[in-house]
Amino acid sequence: QQFITSTYKYYKVILNNVVHQSSGNQTEMRMLTGTNTQYQSNNYYGVGNGYYAQYAGGSGSSHDQFSTLGVNYFRFTPGFNPGDDWGSMYIMDLYVEQGKNPIMVANSTAPRHGNQYFYQGTSAMTINDTSTTFTGLLMFPSSGTNITNANILIYGIKQ
Repeated sequence: QQFITSTYKYYKVILNNVVHQSSGNQTEMRMLTGTNTQYQSNNYYGVGNGYYAQYAGGSGSSHDQFSTLGVNYFRFTPGFNPGDDWGSMYIMDLYVEQGKNPIMVANSTAPRHGNQYFYQGTSAMTINDTSTTFTGLLMFPSSGTNITNANILIYGIKQ
C-alpha cells in the first residue's frame, strides 16, 4: 500500500483482524519504493521481545525475543505467530523522511484460538538507507500462504 508522501514524516499504522490462510507463519513487512516495488536490500535491522501464555487447556508460557539484522524484511513478533482463526493486531509508529533512515516501533497481539494461546510483543525496526525514497508498506506471511483478512487504518501526522 502506497501512502508515504513528503506531506508527512510521522505515520500511525493500525492493522486489525489480520488473519493468515494457515497458522504457523510470521507476519513480515517490506517497505515499498516507486510504484509498489518491494525494497529487498539486506538493510533491515530489527529487534523485538514478547510473552505468550496458554489461557486454557494448559499452563505453557514463555518470554521470547528476536533480532533480524541485515535481512531483507522486518518481522513484528518473536517466535510466536498468528493463527488462522482469530485476527491479530499490529500498531505501528513510523517515521519516514527523505535523506534519513526510516524507523518504526510496533506493538502486536496474536491470539490463537485453536491452540488457546495469547501473544503480545513489541518491536523496533530501522532501514540503513538514506538515499531511497520510500512510498509505502507491504505486509505478507513468512511462507507461501496468503493473508486472508486485514482491516487497515493509516494516519499521517503533521508536526
